[in-house]
Amino acid sequence: MKKSKILIVDDDVAILDSLRRNLIEEFDVVTKQSGYEAVAEIDRDKSFKVILSDYKMPEMNGLDFLIMAKRMSPLSRRVLLTGYADLQIAMEAVNEGMVYRFLTKPCKTSQIIDIIKSGVKLYNQDVEREARATSHEYLAMHDSMTGLMNRAGLVDRLEMGRALARRTGKHLALLFMDLNNFKRVNDVYGHGVGDRILVMVSERLQKIVRATDTVARWGGDEFLVIIPDLTHTSAVRTVVQNIIATIDPPYVVNGVAHELGVCVGVSLYPQHSEDPEELITMADKAMYQAKKRSKVTGFSEYAYARSCEETEEISIPN
Repeated sequence: MKKSKILIVDDDVAILDSLRRNLIEEFDVVTKQSGYEAVAEIDRDKSFKVILSDYKMPEMNGLDFLIMAKRMSPLSRRVLLTGYADLQIAMEAVNEGMVYRFLTKPCKTSQIIDIIKSGVKLYNQDVEREARATSHEYLAMHDSMTGLMNRAGLVDRLEMGRALARRTGKHLALLFMDLNNFKRVNDVYGHGVGDRILVMVSERLQKIVRATDTVARWGGDEFLVIIPDLTHTSAVRTVVQNIIATIDPPYVVNGVAHELGVCVGVSLYPQHSEDPEELITMADKAMYQAKKRSKVTGFSEYAYARSCEETEEISIPN
């Protein structure tokens, strides 16, 4: 089993050597002779589960160091070694949450080991709790199949994009996409093949958008793309054409090439609406207008929301 890593700080070399000898069998011990050296070590390595420091040290005392350590490595448990003369300071530090525990010198090795073990246990619990919280937050905002943002994630990003556009005076485009012929793939070849195609579509989309753009799966075979920070809305046409050209090529699964195509509805902030939900609704309606045209032409289509002065549509063969 890998030993828990601890950091011990004391300007007295003899004390450091003694602590190392007594603790090395149970812990991975790193020692430093000053607060400044220890700060540099924590900056390099954030994996210390317990940080133990003497109070009285030149240049930077132990409490000031541990306060800095808390900012740098908040999950680490911090222990202050102090004499009886500094007992009040140590108690106040614990009460204010600056340190986890304090020990008055001289103290037994067994006391130090017990406190370190307790600190390690709490550190591990905090790490697990934080990992669960992060995992739950990720799952709440992402689609489990494709790894793209889900509806909740998209709405959150749309709010952020709207705030940026309002602050900078620029524009935002929302693209609502629906795949053509996808239902037939599911009905004939099964949902397993359909799921693989959805993942392939998500991968293609992520390769062509900017790092600042957001691709999301709305549900089923519907995808949305947020394009923020637009100086000119005329750039949207090129983006949509690139998306259609990227989605259109066949998807080969189990040796079978599946030709789909896509229809795209476009809404713009602030031209169509300043409300995120309304922008989604308008892009959805525009997509259905493109869908109707696609059923006639057999091509991939896109359309702007009806309230936009520019209502062009374009046909691109599958």
